[in-house]
Amino acid sequence: MLHGYPTSSLDWAPLWDKLTAHHRVIAIDFLGYGRSDKPQRHTYRLDEQVEVVLGIWHHLGIDEGAIVAYDYGAIVAQLLLTHHSERLTRVVMMNAGLIPEHYHPRLIQRIAQIPILGAVVFRLLNERLFTRAWAEVFGPDHPLSAELAHEHWLAMSHAGRAGDTQRRLLSYIPERKQRASELDTALDTRVPLSFLWGAADPVSGPVASALAKRLPKIDLVSYPGVGHYPHLEVPDRVAADILTRSAQSPT
Repeated sequence: MLHGYPTSSLDWAPLWDKLTAHHRVIAIDFLGYGRSDKPQRHTYRLDEQVEVVLGIWHHLGIDEGAIVAYDYGAIVAQLLLTHHSERLTRVVMMNAGLIPEHYHPRLIQRIAQIPILGAVVFRLLNERLFTRAWAEVFGPDHPLSAELAHEHWLAMSHAGRAGDTQRRLLSYIPERKQRASELDTALDTRVPLSFLWGAADPVSGPVASALAKRLPKIDLVSYPGVGHYPHLEVPDRVAADILTRSAQSPT
């Protein structure tokens, strides 16, 4: 299971018991996220995160498997589909900028791309600012709770370099734009694809309709009133939809 930006494998906590009752489930923290290492002054690259996934599979003796990927993790999944599709039995993606022209990054994400200003602003990042910004992407029917925000802030700020690390991790936005053609080929894969989408997502909600045009036979589940985090907002529904699709896969 591949988490999104700016969070960690904690993304999957609400689904864990339901999914592990039926499958062996592995959830990682990408480099720079959660409890993984956060090297200082590091340039984070998507290919590096692909190697993290493949390295963990190798360590655990996994030859092939299904992937559930959200947001940032879905971009990593696109690269796995493009270059290692023979190892994937199914991919389920949720709310991600799979079609960049329909993706709307938040103001704070755009500021991060501005030299000097981005560094200054992200040095000021604290739990209050994080919670305020994060709450904006949750759906109107399922608002962010203070308890959930606190849990994710603790995971995100592990090792005490939250601001600078989060700014550097946003390098994926220009990298995705530069590699748009390569990433788009992932959607033409023969690996079964499914998409679970929060329809009220201000960041990547419009991507769903673009995907439907791009893939006429798409397996798309839309959640009305749900924002950027379906797995945190309606976890029972998401878990059920994942299990339905995993039952259709060889593993």
